[in-house]
Amino acid sequence: MSVSMTVSSLESSVGLKVTRDGLLASLKGTNVVLPNLQSMMKHYPTAVHPEAETLHEDVQKSLDDLFSSRENARRLQIDSQEFSSMIHNISSSSKFRQETLRYIEASLSGGDHADLSHISTNPLITGFGPIGMAISNNTNERQQKAFLQGLRKYVKMTMEEQMSQIEGRLLSPSDYLRRRMYTGAVLPTLAIHETNDILSIKKEVEQGQIDSLIPLLVPETGSVQSAVDRASDILRASIRRFDLAEKIILGQYSKNPKLQADLRLYIDSCKYACTANLNWSLASSRYKLGRTSMEGGVSITL
Repeated sequence: MSVSMTVSSLESSVGLKVTRDGLLASLKGTNVVLPNLQSMMKHYPTAVHPEAETLHEDVQKSLDDLFSSRENARRLQIDSQEFSSMIHNISSSSKFRQETLRYIEASLSGGDHADLSHISTNPLITGFGPIGMAISNNTNERQQKAFLQGLRKYVKMTMEEQMSQIEGRLLSPSDYLRRRMYTGAVLPTLAIHETNDILSIKKEVEQGQIDSLIPLLVPETGSVQSAVDRASDILRASIRRFDLAEKIILGQYSKNPKLQADLRLYIDSCKYACTANLNWSLASSRYKLGRTSMEGGVSITL
């Protein structure tokens, strides 16, 4: 199969609706150029955390403590589908989700460690304990409810995501974007403080994953490059909406300097989250790009 074959020509050549396998085959070997996403956010702040090296060491130690097998730790770091056998077992994964939610709810309620140990001893779940207790002790009830609601939706959408993969269903781009708002843990992140789908495309195709924005846009746009361009347009529109919302919100509270300063702090934290995620995704070995700059665009082969 020619690597330049589009999904539209694939459909006409076989007379059938594109399948998951067919879509994946049409992606592999394709050359695409990722636009300069950094230039879209050049008016956003960017910085390296002063404790970045210490944080990296802490994360590595946590992974070593969780997994006796270095291979399992490596799979988790690269987001490998091979990490868990539950990916193909809906019964065991449903039980895992239920146990996880019970533990999260108890952690956020301020339960002590002894109470939590009766719910779960699975280190993948109990690792949330210190996080839940810290949030419980340092936030108000409204913030805790927002955080918990976001996590519940996240867990629910991971179930939907797994079911669509097991059943072999391809989502429409609009259905994917609706689900992605929750599987990306956007709400929990915002409760306590998406360039990703473009930069992750190389890694995902190599692993046979097509449940992300660009592959799901291909049947609609006709080619992988057109899908990348469409995803970039979505990002530009999102940035414009965010900037407009910032202007409106700050304008509404212009006569309240203290509140406006607090709002600016929160808004800037959202901007830092965007630039940090983008720059980390470029440099991280997870997405196989190995860059710090997108100047001139980034050419990749899927």
